[in-house]
Amino acid sequence: MQEEFLCYLWQFKLIPIGLKTLDQEEIEVILPGQRNRDSGPDFFNARVRIGPTIWAGNVEIHVRSSDWFRHGHHSDSMYDSIILHLVWEHDLGVTAGNGLPTGRIIELKDKIDSKLINEYERMISSVGMIPCQNQLVELNPLVFYKMCERSIVERLIEKRKDVDRYLEATKGDWEEAFYRSLSRSFGLRVNADAMEQLAQTIPLRLVWRSISNVQQAEALFLGQAGLLLGNWDDRWLSDLHNEYLYLARLHHLKPLNPMVWKFARMRPISFPTIRIALFASMVFSIQPLFSRLIGLTSVEEVAQVMRVSASSYWNYHYYPDRESTFHNVIVGQQLSELIIINTLVPFLFAHGQINGDQAMINRSIAILEELPAEDNAMVRKWISFGVKCESALTSQGLLWLDKTYCSMFRCLECSIGHAVLKRV
Repeated sequence: MQEEFLCYLWQFKLIPIGLKTLDQEEIEVILPGQRNRDSGPDFFNARVRIGPTIWAGNVEIHVRSSDWFRHGHHSDSMYDSIILHLVWEHDLGVTAGNGLPTGRIIELKDKIDSKLINEYERMISSVGMIPCQNQLVELNPLVFYKMCERSIVERLIEKRKDVDRYLEATKGDWEEAFYRSLSRSFGLRVNADAMEQLAQTIPLRLVWRSISNVQQAEALFLGQAGLLLGNWDDRWLSDLHNEYLYLARLHHLKPLNPMVWKFARMRPISFPTIRIALFASMVFSIQPLFSRLIGLTSVEEVAQVMRVSASSYWNYHYYPDRESTFHNVIVGQQLSELIIINTLVPFLFAHGQINGDQAMINRSIAILEELPAEDNAMVRKWISFGVKCESALTSQGLLWLDKTYCSMFRCLECSIGHAVLKRV
């Protein structure tokens, strides 16, 4: 038996009606109280009828009553006002530091439906990819999708921490903060850190003040990335290199070490050279960057504005001075959706929260409903269990659910897990 499960039973009033304390006083749970996950009693401000009297106060829960001493509660004044002590097994009498009994004790052993216990133990000991995967098809789909919506909000609240970090680093400059976050989307997981480092060395105001065309933008970013070092026979690369040298002298720039960029085991279209060229084109083409994008009202408009292309040179090259067959280097649907999900939506949500704009918060979530679901191994896993995933709202919710609930067996904190147990 786990204490977390006992807390769950108390919180959702799943203990049997008609229970009595060890002193044979009848118990009625009026309010289970507020769950406390910090130091102190497990539940604050509970209301319980014990015999003929209604008590208000705190409730403590243990697997064994002797845990009271093992956890040091007998010498902690925070536990002197416990009105009820809920335990699975009573193995030792308990008193508080003031010498008084710690409220009444309820023993749950042999009083909880064995089916409920078995269902819980089956979930937390599951060897499947998802603890409740075999029960999903039996649940009302609304339960599942409500949990996805909750997961989305939790994910955006967590992503808000990244936005706050960028705002702190840029002294509250939303444009510069968004620009740095955007760089990570172009770097994908492999080169995200290097792309952010690149953006940090080229302030956005420098780009908008000093660059007048896409070629200059590519020269600045590729040169600063350290990918234009050397002497080039190719006229285009030579021009880019010379342009960068001029800008570097003018703005006192020092290029990154080219070794920070990873090319191995990547599709050529995802090479950092291609991503940097596209990033440079987007930053130059969309001014002001964040302000313009948040003013757009639909995903289609956002995708259209972001549909920028790199210089034609990159249509025949993945790497400098190495010619290839033709490929169109443009911010297509897949990349634009990635940017919207991982950068634009979190910034919209954070901007709405910081400025008290509920409409913007709602719009950040509505955008995810407009986008198609992502196609990846995690989403396909859920689909194989009978889950319908029709939008990015669901796929992103599944991502957070899988990462922070299922993989950590937090079934008792999940609406889906709760629904599974309530069926018993």
